[in-house]
Amino acid sequence: MSQWLLGIWDFFSLKNKMNNTGKKKNKTMSINRSVSGVAIFGNGGFSLLELTIIVAIIGIMSSIVLVSFRSPKAGVRLKAAQSEVVSAIKLAQSYALQGKIPVAGIRASAYGFKFTGGTKNYEIFYVDSGGDHTLEAYSLADKNVSLTSSAGTRFIFSVPDGNFSGGAATITFNYDGTTKQIQILTGGAVIEN
Repeated sequence: MSQWLLGIWDFFSLKNKMNNTGKKKNKTMSINRSVSGVAIFGNGGFSLLELTIIVAIIGIMSSIVLVSFRSPKAGVRLKAAQSEVVSAIKLAQSYALQGKIPVAGIRASAYGFKFTGGTKNYEIFYVDSGGDHTLEAYSLADKNVSLTSSAGTRFIFSVPDGNFSGGAATITFNYDGTTKQIQILTGGAVIEN
């Protein structure tokens, strides 16, 4: 570490600069090392310009580090929420393609995915002559993301082809200004953006 600091010191030092007569000044710096290893500088020092440049470089590097730590956090949180919702949507579609029988003796006409209680909770459900019936319920409350949907809060996949009814839909996840999307196409394709 001290080699690195001495290298910076040599780069910015006044050593070997030309004086007014064109001759080289022989300004040398004496470094006394104490027993604890702390360097105590003798005759030399940093100029105000050199100190300003170092402080500016440290400030720029600090701001870059702070921004780079904040950005991945939002991306990871959004990706986790997006993956969780995509898995649930694909599970509902899979149930529709299989023609899964949810309860003995009951045939579902469709399976779906819907947001409940705002957009923080969602569930997989099946549809029969009696309406919607919840199969599995989930929550996004721990992800702290906000969601918007272009096609309401209820997405239905028909049995047995698994096609999405209601036209294409987009679900947008937002966290701290960063966004991710899920697109559900009419043919049933689920695309993560």
